[in-house]
Amino acid sequence: MERNSEPVLKVERSLAIDVFRGITISAMVFVNIIGIFNNTPSWNKHTSDFGLTYVDLVASFFIFTISLTYHKSFKRRKEKFGSLNTYLQFLRRYGAFIGFGFLGALSYSPSGISFSWGVLQAIGFAGIFTLLFINFRIIVRFIISIYLLIFYQFFSIVELIIDENTIVLSEMILTDSHGGFIGGFGWTILMLMATVIGELFEKKELKKIILFSILFSTVGVILALIFGISKQRVNISYITLSIGLGGILFCILWDIYENNESTNKKSRIFQPQGKNAFALYVFHGILYGFTLLLIPESIGWGIILIVGVVNMLIIWLLACILDRNNIYIII
Repeated sequence: MERNSEPVLKVERSLAIDVFRGITISAMVFVNIIGIFNNTPSWNKHTSDFGLTYVDLVASFFIFTISLTYHKSFKRRKEKFGSLNTYLQFLRRYGAFIGFGFLGALSYSPSGISFSWGVLQAIGFAGIFTLLFINFRIIVRFIISIYLLIFYQFFSIVELIIDENTIVLSEMILTDSHGGFIGGFGWTILMLMATVIGELFEKKELKKIILFSILFSTVGVILALIFGISKQRVNISYITLSIGLGGILFCILWDIYENNESTNKKSRIFQPQGKNAFALYVFHGILYGFTLLLIPESIGWGIILIVGVVNMLIIWLLACILDRNNIYIII
C-alpha cells in the first residue's frame, strides 16, 4: 500500500466515476452505522434472504464503480509496465483486498478464532477472477459473462444431501452477508459484466450504455418474478438488476458532471470520497467500532439518523483533508 501525491501511473480521472464512488462510500458508512441499532426500520437494513431494500444495492454499486475503471487501468498499466508486471500488480491489489477484509473480520471467542466474509473479500475475489478475462475483447467478455451467469444460477439451485437432509446449494451461503466463497462467483460476474460498461465509457458510447442498462434492469425485474431476488444469495436477478440500475445511475451522473458546464467538472460533496475510497472504508471500520462501543443499541430512530449523518460528515471531512493535501492511498 502506498501513500502517494504522485501516483506511479497517472491517468485522467473521471468526475462521474469519482462522484459515483463517493456516493457509494457515503451510503456504506451511513447504512453500516444505522444497521447497528435495534430501532432502525427494516427498510434501512439488508433483507435476511429474499427481498430488496436500497441498502442491498450499496455493495453492488460499489463493486460496479470499481469495475468501470478496471479495463482502462489494466490497459494503461500493460502499455507502461508489460503484461507480466501488470498481472502481478492486479493480483497484489486484489489479494490485498482479501487480506484486509479478513483482518477486519477477525473475531475471537472461547471456541476459537473465526472470520466472516465481507465486502472487501467479495471485491478481492471478484477482482482476481475478472483478471482471467480482462484482456479479452469486449464482445468476448460479454458473452463469457452471460454464460457464467446462466451456469452460476443453475449451479446455485443444485440440491445436496447432507446428513440425510436435502439442502439447496445457495442456502449454504446465507450465513455470510455477501454470499461467502460461493457468492464470490456472483460478484465476479457482476464485475466482469460491468467492465463491459466501463469500456463503452472509455469510447464515450453513452447510448449503448443506456440501452445496455435498461435491458439489464428489465431482465432483472423479470428474473426476480421467476427466481425471486436475493442479495444474500447473490442470485441472477440481483446481479442483473444491480448492473442495470448501476448503469442508469452512472449515465445520470455522467450527464450531470461530464456534460454539464455548470458543475465546472468538480464536486465538493462526493468527489473527495471517491478519490480515497479504500482508505475511507478502512477508517470507517474504526468509526464503526467506536460507535458500537459507545452508543447503546436501543437508542431511538431520531438519534440513530443523527449518528449516521455525523459519521458521514466525519468521513467527508477526512476525505477533503486528504484531497487538499494530494494524499491518495493506493493499493
